[in-house]
Amino acid sequence: ELDIFSMALEMYRSDIGHYPLSAYGLEELAVNTSGEKKWNGPYLQLTAYTRRGGCKWKEKYEEADVPLDPWGNEYYYGDANDVQTHYPAEYSPGCCAVGSLGADGEQGGEGWNKDIVRVCIK
Repeated sequence: ELDIFSMALEMYRSDIGHYPLSAYGLEELAVNTSGEKKWNGPYLQLTAYTRRGGCKWKEKYEEADVPLDPWGNEYYYGDANDVQTHYPAEYSPGCCAVGSLGADGEQGGEGWNKDIVRVCIK
């Protein structure tokens, strides 16, 4: 899923000129919540699944439902300001980060709680 998010973020940046702001999150890839004039998405196709695994369908959504990470937590998304604050070693001007904050859903940690974050560099 991180590969899919990364590709969608790159397509968004190619059209808009920058990655989405943290305030809009990953939902901005599916629905133009920011009102960007150059938005040419959706960059992320949202697919609904049943909890039992069988039925799968694609529809337009009024509200975006971004998939959850393997532990049932929301994926982390941060713009350059967030990356500079939380992952300074990975910071680059204009970058963004997407990933899972691990089983505990909090930044940092070891083992299953370790963050799995991918930084996209402009």
